[in-house]
Amino acid sequence: MNLKIKIPTLLFLSLLVFTMQNCGEYHSMQDSDYSSSFLSDEDLYGEGQRVPFQMLSKKQVLSSLVTVAGLREADEALKTTSLKLSPILSEKSEVIKYNSPRGMTYANIAGDTCRQLIVQEKLEKNKRLITYGLPINISLISPQEIENTIRSFARSFWSRNETVEELQIIKQSLLEFKNVREVASLKEEERAERQTLFLCTSMLSALEAITY
Repeated sequence: MNLKIKIPTLLFLSLLVFTMQNCGEYHSMQDSDYSSSFLSDEDLYGEGQRVPFQMLSKKQVLSSLVTVAGLREADEALKTTSLKLSPILSEKSEVIKYNSPRGMTYANIAGDTCRQLIVQEKLEKNKRLITYGLPINISLISPQEIENTIRSFARSFWSRNETVEELQIIKQSLLEFKNVREVASLKEEERAERQTLFLCTSMLSALEAITY
């Protein structure tokens, strides 16, 4: 997929997971209201891009995200989020109909999936995806541990390794995220957990993770 669409857009959308106060307004959104924001053929089928067939539909998204995240099953909070937001997604979710409201929907469901993943891995002795483990002070996480976690997320969520360019974009976005005032003011362990949530949500809601 086009890197300009796949990574930066969804990194921005995942940030909205932490700032949005009310998702109920999205239930009234219709495709026709946002036709100008749909992806174009050029966006989707440009040179060197993998051509997906469809996006995850409202019936597929929850089970798929739970599976790739390695969760035993969705908890009640995640089920509630999915049930509340899934009406924004279509039954078939044609890739060409991807737009900002749907992007935010995938990002919010991915965000709750990642919250549950963090809770699960904090309780387990063997860290399957978050290689530096939680809880931990953010200052104690090494650059190599960040890269290892990005690699484990990419393999699990995208079924491949991240590219060199993707790695640099993600690492730069993490640096910028640390400087967000609401994040910088948190305690060390809370900042580490928030950073992990941001990283996980960004990669789990990228187009590579929600298309097939």
